[in-house]
Amino acid sequence: MRRYFLNILSISIFLFTLLGLYSIKKEQEKELLAEVIKLKNKFEQSEIDHLNVNLLQEDQFNQLSDHYNKVLQEFIEIKTENLVLEKTKQSLEKSKFRLEEDNQVMKKNLTDFIAKEAKRKEKQIVVSTYNEDVSWLNIYVPDIPSLVYTRDVEFAKNNLRNIGNEAYAYLNFIVNNYYSLPSSIAFVHGHPTSWHFTEHMGIVLQKFKWGKYPYTPLTIPQKIFRMPEPDRNIEEWEIVNQYWPEVFEDFLGPPPARLESYCCGQFAVTKERILKHPLATYVYWKTFLEKTRMDSYYSGRLFEYTWHIIFGHTPVWVPDFKVCNYTYDCETFANKHPEEGEE
Repeated sequence: MRRYFLNILSISIFLFTLLGLYSIKKEQEKELLAEVIKLKNKFEQSEIDHLNVNLLQEDQFNQLSDHYNKVLQEFIEIKTENLVLEKTKQSLEKSKFRLEEDNQVMKKNLTDFIAKEAKRKEKQIVVSTYNEDVSWLNIYVPDIPSLVYTRDVEFAKNNLRNIGNEAYAYLNFIVNNYYSLPSSIAFVHGHPTSWHFTEHMGIVLQKFKWGKYPYTPLTIPQKIFRMPEPDRNIEEWEIVNQYWPEVFEDFLGPPPARLESYCCGQFAVTKERILKHPLATYVYWKTFLEKTRMDSYYSGRLFEYTWHIIFGHTPVWVPDFKVCNYTYDCETFANKHPEEGEE
């Protein structure tokens, strides 16, 4: 783009100078042509007088003839220069026209690029994978930018230590992109389906209503965890109570008496909700996962049970809304999942 502007500026300056010179030369040409015509008439009359009437002296006739030839030669030279200038002017005008056409193409390309970048900044998919095939991303959501964090291949792009399950990948993304976050981000696993997620994630992300809610669980059909419960998640509840003061209390308040929300660490969240916490907080949580001796199963669960609180909701948060409100249209979803589609 800068090169284009330099070229068009150079041509415009040259063309402006050329037009000024061309205007002067054309005026000279016009004046000389008038004088040539005047002298020609006078010379022709003088020839008649000299030959027939002998009214002119020989030296006067020769002076007039020399002056006429000199002016005629000057006129021819000016005319020749003007022809060259005219061709140069036409060539420059064609070059300028071509540059202006190129500029229109460049403007369109730039506009398309800006629109694409703006669209890219609207949404993104962040994937945490461990030995999973993520080709479904290109099949189902090729137009949505995705970033895959791999926790099993040593030299893979965006390779991470296999710690903290998906939480470590999610926190890495937030820390690394805190000042350039997309408007809405879906954090998901590498597998498109599982025991806790029977709907295909690719289809859900195709239909997802990005940014409709500040924080949206992506577990479909919806599955809920509850703690404490007499016969379930006993160890996990103990872990939450043991580590809460160290990991969360300074940022989220005292340990909750109860936790209840949608399970399994797959959700979408807006940029605004992420920015509710300063970068230093996410760095602290990421560093905790890097340093803790806790098994990844439990350190990952510690965050899985807490994401809804981190992003602005109460410890017990099970909103009574249809899944179709943020994915499929309600009629289609009710036909596929009558039990979830009902009020």
